[in-house]
Amino acid sequence: MNRRSTLTISIALFATVSLSTAAVRRWHDRPQPNRTKAGPERKPGSLRGDDKDQPNAYGITPLMDASKRGETEQVREMLARGADVNLKDNEGRTALIDAAANGRADIVKLLLAAGGDVNAKSKWGQSAFLSAGFISRIDLMDLLLANGAQVTPYDYGVAMVRPALDGRKDVVEYLVSKGADLNVNDGFGQSALAAAIQNDHNDIVQLLLDNSAQPNANGGAALAAASSQGNVEVVKLLLARGADVNAKREQDGQTALMNASASGRADVVALLLSAGADANAKAKNDLTSYGAQTALIAAATYSGNGETVHELLAAGADIEARDMHGETSLMAAARRGDIDVVTALIKAGANVNAIASQDNNTPLMNAASNGRTEVVRVLLHGGADANAKQTSGYTALMFAADRGYIDILRELIRVRADVNARTNNGDTALTLATGKRKEIVGCLNLQARLASVLFLMFT
Repeated sequence: MNRRSTLTISIALFATVSLSTAAVRRWHDRPQPNRTKAGPERKPGSLRGDDKDQPNAYGITPLMDASKRGETEQVREMLARGADVNLKDNEGRTALIDAAANGRADIVKLLLAAGGDVNAKSKWGQSAFLSAGFISRIDLMDLLLANGAQVTPYDYGVAMVRPALDGRKDVVEYLVSKGADLNVNDGFGQSALAAAIQNDHNDIVQLLLDNSAQPNANGGAALAAASSQGNVEVVKLLLARGADVNAKREQDGQTALMNASASGRADVVALLLSAGADANAKAKNDLTSYGAQTALIAAATYSGNGETVHELLAAGADIEARDMHGETSLMAAARRGDIDVVTALIKAGANVNAIASQDNNTPLMNAASNGRTEVVRVLLHGGADANAKQTSGYTALMFAADRGYIDILRELIRVRADVNARTNNGDTALTLATGKRKEIVGCLNLQARLASVLFLMFT
């Protein structure tokens, strides 16, 4: 897998591990089966006398379908004719779970009166009570409890995640009063505290902390989330409540400082560093997150924020630290084209000719292959080797020729990059440019002739 592919994966995974709202909502809002795929759409009043319990290809019965749609009279009719209220679809959902999940209070009452199992759970562990909690319906939760719902502190805690995400302080207070475990995670590793932080619901964060939510649960996920959001107020609050500034998430080794750096939150970076954050901590050496990156590499890779880089350098960040691909922060910054970051790193002593262990790329090659003309100029001025070769024999000039970057080509030729160098396959910059922009081919042809003349003159 090449560096471009793995960087794409890393960015995608970063989006995931930054506690995205989409991931939190997935359990409740995941796509539901097409209830009409197995046949024509059922309209109210169209039931045959013998189909009340007949499931479709997804195990969904007409009673389940009507319960979700809110067709109260149809539900009443089917129950009167003896429909089985506790049948389950292929995911283990019952009509009662469907009705609760869609806020159908009248239908929930009908199903309960008909003997609906108030404690039934789907294959996902979804119950009617959890479904009511996910849509912040206190009235439904009270109704289910009054009808025998068996709810544990863990269940109350899981039910709290979505309301916390949505800013429903009243529902959070209700669940706290019921004895919810404030430190449990839902099926996607999200706690109510982290969910509230995710959407900047500071009042709910304060409420949860005041009721003994632990700031260091799940490897300090709360502090990491607040740092990524740039929520200085909550970061200060969490640190004051004993959050471990150097806590690492178990699954990927991320720290709050890495999250803040990747998001370009320089003010939070400064705050975390002043609280003792380790500027040289590394994430796990795999693709679960940043791939052995430090906060400095994360800043150069994802945010390109110059102020963040200055804060980290001032705190003693290792300028030559390498990620899982053997790349340094300068290589990452050169690829992004962040001229201020590149300049700051070079000024701080970054090696302009560092070689990546995976493919032998240099910062100059990264800049040239991505069309970063200004960065190429700065690197060349800083002493970058224009004729260095990577694993396949490509030079920076070849990358520029192959991808049609005429301005970068001219910059490299100006410093006498070798126009006759060959790749491992025997290609030159000229053969790689053939079929592309005419001015590139013409420029390379001219330089090749001049090189030949100079060779004959001085040999």
